[in-house]
Amino acid sequence: MLKYLVVLLYLFSGCKSQSIDSYKKEPKYVHLADEIIKVTSEELREKKNLILIGTGGSLMHEVKKISMSYLYPGSFNIAETRDLVIFASQLFLKNININEEIKPYLIHDPFQINDIKIFISTQNEKSPIRAVTLSSEKLIFYISDKEEVLKKIHEETYEEALKIVENEKSSKK
Repeated sequence: MLKYLVVLLYLFSGCKSQSIDSYKKEPKYVHLADEIIKVTSEELREKKNLILIGTGGSLMHEVKKISMSYLYPGSFNIAETRDLVIFASQLFLKNININEEIKPYLIHDPFQINDIKIFISTQNEKSPIRAVTLSSEKLIFYISDKEEVLKKIHEETYEEALKIVENEKSSKK
């Protein structure tokens, strides 16, 4: 299973490897994006137990997309996974959009949901859901079969997911 998650993570985040000297020469907006990811990831680890395992994006001449990949150590179902993704995406967008230094480098201001990607997976084999992606304003939920291959079982738009989460929160009040 892990090898499939690593392949999916690689494809999802556009892994890169470079020396420290090379990284120091990256444009200012790359460092700003990394700092936003760091702040967001620390808060997600603290509040939701998500562990950052990868980052990526489209940062050639400006900030077009930013992606983050996480490992969740527990088990989750669709409702719990949806809640994690909505929480993570809202926090990530808030942290990007309140950062005044990065604003001149964003493809547009404010940064929007279709400008970020989030991948969350678990290695817990008993988890009803093994992974979820938020990309292009869609949440896609995956299970794994007997061969440990991820298979899509459910898809919904970000707006649908957001409404479900908001309705659940208001019904609990």
